[in-house]
Amino acid sequence: MTSRPQGPVGNPDPRGHIDDSTLMHMKAEHIKKQADAALKAGNLREAYTKYTECLEIKPDEFGNDKIYANRSLAYSKALRYEEALKDADKAIECNSMWAKATGGVERREALGFLKRYPESLKSFHKGWMLEPENKEFSKRIWWSIERHTREQIAEGIIDMLQDLETKGLIDPATHETVARSEMIEGLFKQIYIWHLDKPHPGDYYKYYLKYVKEGMAPGYAYMERSHMYAGANCYLQARVDAQLAVNFWEKVRETDHDLLAYRLPRCLMDQPGTTRPFKWLQLNPLGLAYYRLGEAFEAERDHPDNTWVEATKAYTRAVDLDHENTDYQGHLGDAGSFLSNKQMASVLSEIYNEAGKNLENPILCGIVDKPDGQQSLWRCEGMIRFPEAVPRLFSAKARDLLRGSIAAAVGVTKLKVMIDKVRPPNLVKKDGLPPSLEVHFQVQVGVEKELAEAFVEKFRKSPLDVIGGTALTEGRKMGPIEVETAEVKIVDITPIIQKANEEEEEVEEEEESSSDEDEDTWYKKNNMLIPARPKMDLELPYRSYKLVYTNGQPVERTDKHPFCMSRVYYDNKERPKEVWAEMSDGTCAWRQSGDEVALMCLKVPKGAVRSDLEVTVEMRYIKVANRRSGEVYLQGKLFREIIPEDSVWTTGDGTRDEGFMMYLKKMNLELYQKHWQHNRMWWQQLFEHHAQIVWDDYDKDYSDLPAPILQEHFLNEARRDKERHLEHFEKESRERLSDRNDMRRRKRQERLNELRGNQKQDWVLMDRLRPAVDEMRGGVPGGRDR
Repeated sequence: MTSRPQGPVGNPDPRGHIDDSTLMHMKAEHIKKQADAALKAGNLREAYTKYTECLEIKPDEFGNDKIYANRSLAYSKALRYEEALKDADKAIECNSMWAKATGGVERREALGFLKRYPESLKSFHKGWMLEPENKEFSKRIWWSIERHTREQIAEGIIDMLQDLETKGLIDPATHETVARSEMIEGLFKQIYIWHLDKPHPGDYYKYYLKYVKEGMAPGYAYMERSHMYAGANCYLQARVDAQLAVNFWEKVRETDHDLLAYRLPRCLMDQPGTTRPFKWLQLNPLGLAYYRLGEAFEAERDHPDNTWVEATKAYTRAVDLDHENTDYQGHLGDAGSFLSNKQMASVLSEIYNEAGKNLENPILCGIVDKPDGQQSLWRCEGMIRFPEAVPRLFSAKARDLLRGSIAAAVGVTKLKVMIDKVRPPNLVKKDGLPPSLEVHFQVQVGVEKELAEAFVEKFRKSPLDVIGGTALTEGRKMGPIEVETAEVKIVDITPIIQKANEEEEEVEEEEESSSDEDEDTWYKKNNMLIPARPKMDLELPYRSYKLVYTNGQPVERTDKHPFCMSRVYYDNKERPKEVWAEMSDGTCAWRQSGDEVALMCLKVPKGAVRSDLEVTVEMRYIKVANRRSGEVYLQGKLFREIIPEDSVWTTGDGTRDEGFMMYLKKMNLELYQKHWQHNRMWWQQLFEHHAQIVWDDYDKDYSDLPAPILQEHFLNEARRDKERHLEHFEKESRERLSDRNDMRRRKRQERLNELRGNQKQDWVLMDRLRPAVDEMRGGVPGGRDR
């Protein structure tokens, strides 16, 4: 018997026979085409049913990623988002490099409608990384971010900070730290303040977008961590991080002076009450770092780490870099109000002293060379007064221009010219002279005294030319200088340097004597191996519960009203979104309306059958347990009485609201005692051992109050509305009558004026030309009778 020749595996043989695998493949392709046509026609049930049949025929074949993605789209359009999300994830498993499956529309809609925006952001970001030129992914990234709650934004930034610490890109905290929950609460508090009275979405949403797409540079990371620690009352660590941010941006500034590529947007209130109340600025990151440093030094008013002097210094530098920022100006004014005039003068002198303490010894800081033998060292000391200037105008650019001009006039480098101090007008009091801004400068000339003498001569002839001419007075808006009071002198600084050298030698001897100190003692004095807790703990408002939607996603916190007010709904058509209070122990989540309490028992296993559950419902007590194992899922004494006969429970094969649910009928005895006080029926907690739910955490649903009480409420509201309408009508009538009487009086005055022989004038002109009646003089000369 001869064997029949066979073709390749999976293909028809030369005689036209088709094997089973090829038939199944052809059948699957045919069903897929039917499913695609149904999806295109909008027959969603048929579409996802056909896709399921196709996957059952060829469960492991290459190309199933497209089938999963299309079925995900069909589920999404049918509002079955959980199934849509599962299929999108399976499509990614089949082909992880397929950008559409990674961040496609079906996954966005599924995650979006499930309110899982952080996961949605990660999905879209992964797709954007695969296709960075795809603008649709950029839009979807922003779509996810702007739907984050402020708490989710804080959590995302903290995750970035911890990732940078793990990779060693930023230093870990060394002085103070708190638990993760306190970090999130601290940064949330700061974001809330940063966004206060600003349009949504706030600036932090744009910062987060920048960090997600471009990464978080160490300078931004230290600023954000400083902001977070300041919100968590860790002010010592906030100072350290803010100073690290300042150091980082100072280094970057050496190559990019204006830091234009690193600026952050900021929305500020500019003209309240107008159609355009806000203005947008681009924040200098160095100025923002100084602002964060000022916040850390300011701390809280009664906090032991509060230091107004250092806070004022930091805020002054921030204003100097971003002088249009009203936030900086406001904090500077608040901090400066706690300082005396002497302290403020000292602050300004230190800030505008370009060389700091090393000004006393220019040799040590490398400004001048060490002299040979007994040669003397010289410097010029001068002063210029600006009568129309204020300290804010003497910015970094103005100082740089002044130093450059003086250096060119002397013939030395700019490094040898230093601003000694700047005295504001309110601290400068000289007989016969108006208040002026005083700028004191020094020029180190070393042993070349002839340079100093030549400069003094130039300065006395024309001080304006020496300081840069109109480039400083007009270009930097400093205004004219007082030529008569400008002064300069030559000073021998050799004795000063000798004294400074002696003090330096004493310090070196002390350091050598203390070098034998053991390592543990040094660490105790200079560092902390384990960061400590802050001096004042942060109060966490949601330790015992959190507010979530039905699917467990967090709710954006409401902006609290000073009087703990919340909105109340009596109309069933206007009911608010369902917000649940989920207990921190994970046992249950509950919400309430006027008539019932809805309760999810979260620890009941998925798919539990009724016969396995033992449920006890009494007037003040409920219990849910496993009949076979005896495990108790939920039990406790209720806060108030319920009606057990009208309370029900259900169980399903899902989780949360599709799992075990209880609906408890309120007895509402308090409401029947005083039926007009509807808030009396509101439960402050579910069980007596639970913490109380804050009254204004979410809106109230009173739409299912007992019918007689609800009917009486609507009648009272209608009666009050009628009274308000009548009051409004009477007020308008009185105003119209008053307007008519005023018009008659004006016409009468105009006619009387003509009868007296005067030229015809309207009442407005008469009122402007004649003074009003002086009531204290009884209408006699100086007034008139109207």
